[in-house]
Amino acid sequence: MLSKTHLLLLMVIASLTLAGCGASSSSSSAESNTELEVAATHIIDNIIIPAANDFQAQTLKLDTDAHSFCSAPANLTTPNLNALKDTWTDTTSTWYTLLPYKFGPMEASIIVPHYLYVDSYRNDHTDRSNTVRSAINTAVADSDAITDTYFTNATPSSVGLLPIEIILFESALSDFSTPNDRLCSVLKAYTVQLSGRANLIANGWSEDYRSSGKSYQTLLLTKQLDIILDDEDGSSAISKIVVSIQDFFDYLTRRNVTADQAKISDTIWTHVQESIYSVNAALNEDNNGDVSVLALMINNGYEQEAETVKSNMTLMLSTINTNQTSATDATDMKNAAALLDGNFKREVADGLGVNAGLNFSDGD
Repeated sequence: MLSKTHLLLLMVIASLTLAGCGASSSSSSAESNTELEVAATHIIDNIIIPAANDFQAQTLKLDTDAHSFCSAPANLTTPNLNALKDTWTDTTSTWYTLLPYKFGPMEASIIVPHYLYVDSYRNDHTDRSNTVRSAINTAVADSDAITDTYFTNATPSSVGLLPIEIILFESALSDFSTPNDRLCSVLKAYTVQLSGRANLIANGWSEDYRSSGKSYQTLLLTKQLDIILDDEDGSSAISKIVVSIQDFFDYLTRRNVTADQAKISDTIWTHVQESIYSVNAALNEDNNGDVSVLALMINNGYEQEAETVKSNMTLMLSTINTNQTSATDATDMKNAAALLDGNFKREVADGLGVNAGLNFSDGD
């Protein structure tokens, strides 16, 4: 039989052992949380903010080029119109690079989210080409003066990338006729509005989010978001990124994006490619050596799950790079998107340990 002294000694050893295990678990959890924060910071600093800045720069170029095109009769040439079309295409591609990250400054407006003023289809999946085309014709035929601020108070569904696409890709050079032609004035008013909205999104990320005096980047990464703004949720940066990317793949799966979007210019596949390249970069972003999302999953013991995500991303990349012509191609893209939609709900969230409490999308 053990003496009281021996029993006391065993109890002390046991308590020390448990305490040691607890400290190890806490240390591991802290290390994991730190790695998640590092991964999120890399994605925000190296992918999301550059995408927002690129979109801002491209909308400014589109606006500048539109004003130059309409500034003198000598500038109303077919090469200049074609160059303006190319600028619109480049601008839309930068938008699609940013589109998988539809949170924070993309939704910052208290009344209506900023992204709706760029791409209202993303919200309700309604093809408004005919409605917008009619609105353009009405504005051109109207007698009211059309200034650069003409669309300042317009509804989200009537502005953005779509009306500019319609004007540039459906108008003949003769439709612009003179620098003072109303179609030119309408075009310039649309590009001013788009550039202004892009400024709000980019500045929200890097300068001042919702008049808080701090950037969204700072508020999110320093965990002050719900402290400074009491109507914001305090979920982690990596959680917001994972949920937003999942929501984007849900959008690609459920909606006829390749049939309804950028159909006049016939450029949608180019834009979707940019979205997928952006997400693929987010999964692999490691800032030249630090931990990436996929590496974190492997480190957390989810090696097979990480391989599944990589395999499905490879499938998606193959689909969008080779299939761009038929309904079958669109179905292939949707099927690949559905796999990735599920991956971000399960494998990615579980592998990062951020599943609890996440509000995943099941249809916009």
